[in-house]
Order: sequence, then structure tokens, then C-alpha cells
Amino acid sequence: MSKSIEISSSSHNGMNVIVCSTEKFKTITISLVLTVPLKADKCGIRALIPYVLTSSTKNCPDKSLVNEKLDNLYGADLQIEVNKKGENQLLTFRMQIISDQYSEENAQLLASAIMFLHEIVYDPYVNHDGFLLNIVEAEKKALKKKVKSIVNDQSIYASIRLIEEVFEGSPRGVFALGNIEDIDRATPLSVYEAYMDLLKESKVEMFVVGRIKENKLVKVIQSIFVNDYVQNFKTTRSRSYNKSLNNIKTIHEISNTQQSQLLVGYQTNVTIKDSDFEACRVANAIFGRFPSSKLFQSIREKEAIAYFILSQLEINNGILMVIAGINVSDYDRTLKLILKQEEAMKLGEFTPEEVEKSKVLLKNLLLEAYDTPMGIIDICMQLMESGKKIDDVNNQIKRISEVTKRDIVRVVKNWRLDTVFFLKEGD
Repeated sequence: MSKSIEISSSSHNGMNVIVCSTEKFKTITISLVLTVPLKADKCGIRALIPYVLTSSTKNCPDKSLVNEKLDNLYGADLQIEVNKKGENQLLTFRMQIISDQYSEENAQLLASAIMFLHEIVYDPYVNHDGFLLNIVEAEKKALKKKVKSIVNDQSIYASIRLIEEVFEGSPRGVFALGNIEDIDRATPLSVYEAYMDLLKESKVEMFVVGRIKENKLVKVIQSIFVNDYVQNFKTTRSRSYNKSLNNIKTIHEISNTQQSQLLVGYQTNVTIKDSDFEACRVANAIFGRFPSSKLFQSIREKEAIAYFILSQLEINNGILMVIAGINVSDYDRTLKLILKQEEAMKLGEFTPEEVEKSKVLLKNLLLEAYDTPMGIIDICMQLMESGKKIDDVNNQIKRISEVTKRDIVRVVKNWRLDTVFFLKEGD
């Protein structure tokens, strides 16, 4: 693995640049990530910014000209993402191009793509009122439609609601796209002011994956990103979220869904930066991550009372969520069985075979992630967040392999039930 992917990290004018050089792909993926602290009153308008920026630039003042420019870059693909990690909101601008050797310009395509990505983010088209009214209104409409579609997806909505309840009063509970009311209030001027604040407050990172030579790439980046990108970002690296759990929350909501959703949230007291993180991952794998897990085998297969059931870790928040699709009548029974399997984990009632199988499944997921550019970027971001060196997959596999049963029992004993959220079918 270390021979097929060479990963390096450096800083240029305050911007972190992570280069993942590999012959695995015929394309080059460039991700520019702006990270800012989550703020409830700013999430919506900040989520709108990437959509506005990708609709016009100083040299391409409307969407058709932006698309024409992308076509001229051999059909470059431009995407944006808005999400959150821990207490931070991430705005990602991603461009995928063919590798230079497949273009007539040869070495010029990558430089042109990076230059255009810089133009999109740092040289937008504005007038005396800020951004263009027609673009802001069009992107507001699109973003509101996206928010509504997410809320109307019952599984996603239930997960959002659980997070809100677990982290009530904390930035971690804020929805990354904000709310429709805040988006509605956005004006060309307010979006522009929020954009200027974003540039002052954000941490900037660039990830590049593909057939690239680091020394040439660095020279290109240095010639384009000439400003000082050391801003006022305050590091909020993931840490455990500690709160008093004198009372376990139980919330029931009625929805017109055809299938009820039962979610159980645990505080794990472990995030990606903790030394017990790999042990927590293996514990979750045994508990509910895979079809071979205790929850799936006991509740879905043996008892046949769940349409689906799984558990997943929020690695930046230090929580574990159990998610099950059930009938209303099976609520009490399902919750009882989930708690029973949790207790079994704490008592160490799992076999060495279960431990090893879960490790193999986790290792396979890791290896599969290295087969896609976005998977590689995600792994790099996780390693950076954890404070570890950006090393190769062999070191990551080693950390999983070294987890013992004693480690697993120790971390599971720190799991604490926080919130039970039930979205049930009804009128």
C-alpha cells in the first residue's frame, strides 16, 4: 500500500496541502475544504455560500459560463458539500479532472483546474449589493428544497432529531445546513457579508489525489494561492462530550411514516483522537455494525422483529447510535433486547471468533476506502483529526489488529445510555 499511494503534507501561506500521489486512477481529484466553528445562527447562510460561489465568478458571471469553463477543462466535474464534524462546519469544493497525460495540454490542465477552483472560492462576481440577486434567490430555493428533502426522509430525520436531543444546547446538535427560516432571510448583501466573515474565520485545506508529482504541484499551488491563509480559526478538535446523565431522555414523535424508527443514543466517551478509538470501533463492529453483529443476529434474524437494525459511531462526537426499523407494537421488546445486548457486551459475552471476524470486516472497509479518491481523502482527514501522522494503511490495520478483548470490555463499560428517540407511525 505504501508503494501504491504516497501521502505527504505541507503548509503554504497557512494553507494545509495534502498530496496523495498514486497511479491507481486516471483522474485527479482536488478538494478545497474551508472549516469554521458551528454556529446555529450562521449555519444556514454559510451553507448557502458554496452554492452561490459555484454559480458565478468574476470571469464567469453566470452559471452557463461556469459550465462552459468546466467543459473546456475536458469536462471537469465540480461538486460541493456542506457537512459537519464535531463542533465544526465544513464547506467542500471538489473538482475532478482527467490526469494531465491524457490531455492535449499535458501538464497545464491541473494548473488550470486549480486556478479555476481558486477563482470560484476567492474571486466571485459581486456588485454594490453583494452577490447577484437572481443567483442568491435561485440558490436559496435549491437549498431549501434540499433541506426539505432531507427532513422528509424519515430515517435521516430521526438521526438528526436524535443528535439534536443528545447535544441539546451544544453546537454539535446544530444541523449542518441550518434551517429554512434563516435561509429565507438571506439577502445578496447578508450572504456576501457572511462570505467575507467566512474567509476571515476559516481554516483552509487542500487535498489532491491522483497521478501527480508533489514538487510540481506545490509550485503550482504557491503561484496561485499567494495570500496569507492563516486566519482566526480556533481549533475545536474532537473531544468527548461530557454531560450529566441523571435522566435518560425518552422522546416519542408521531409521523405519517409507514415504518417506525427506533434510535438509541449512547455516550461512548471516545472520539477519533482518543487512544481507545480502535477498541471502540471493534466493539461497535461486534455490537451492531455488520450483519454478523449481536444486534442483527438477535433482533433481525432470531426474533425477526426489525426490518433492519445497525449501530454506527459518530467518530467526532463520541456517541454511538443504534437505528432500527420496527412496528410500533415491537417498541418495548426491541428496546429491551438492545439493552440486553449492550449488557452482554459489558460482561464480555462475545467469543474470540467474533472479535477476529469484526477486525477482518473493519480492515476490509479500510482497504476498500483506499480504492476511491474520496475514500483516501476521508482517511487523511480522519488521521489529521486524530492527531496521528498521515501514514499508510498498514499502520492503521496494525492498530485494529492490536485491539484485545480486554480493551473492548473496558471501552464498552464506559458507554452510557443517553437518549431514546422513537419516530412512530400514526396520524
